Amino acid sequence: MFEKILFPTDFSDVAAKAIEYVKKLKQAGTKEVVLLNIINQSLLDSIGLICSSHTAFDETTGTFAGDEEEILNKIMQKRIQKMNDLKSELETCGLRVKALIKKGYPISELLATEKEEKVSAIVIGSHGRKNLPRVFLGDVSEKVIRRSKSPVLVIKR
Repeated sequence: MFEKILFPTDFSDVAAKAIEYVKKLKQAGTKEVVLLNIINQSLLDSIGLICSSHTAFDETTGTFAGDEEEILNKIMQKRIQKMNDLKSELETCGLRVKALIKKGYPISELLATEKEEKVSAIVIGSHGRKNLPRVFLGDVSEKVIRRSKSPVLVIKR
């Protein structure tokens, strides 16, 4: 039934919990997983704005330094490593895995990937990195549930 799963991850604790459910879906017939990480456009805009004033925030060191391209390369390298680790973990379970890193607005990129990859379901954490305790459901999760064409399995924190 759910042969191809889209698993968007922001590497949060809830996403780490959700990957355990993705692994278990193999027993229910899942054959392929599309891992998706999105570098938020607002982060890219902030880096560009800060760099244009000749100082930039380096996400990997938590300091201001370097130029825009250098910082974006560091962010990409860090995310590529995390995606490769997740890919290996899922492949060890016998799943085929396609790993994608996209830049843009999370909802738009996620829904575009759902359509492009023709997935049969989406597995998503209920909250992302912000993980605000007063919020019932994360902003991205809620919008995915409302707008996706595929069934969505939401994993609670």
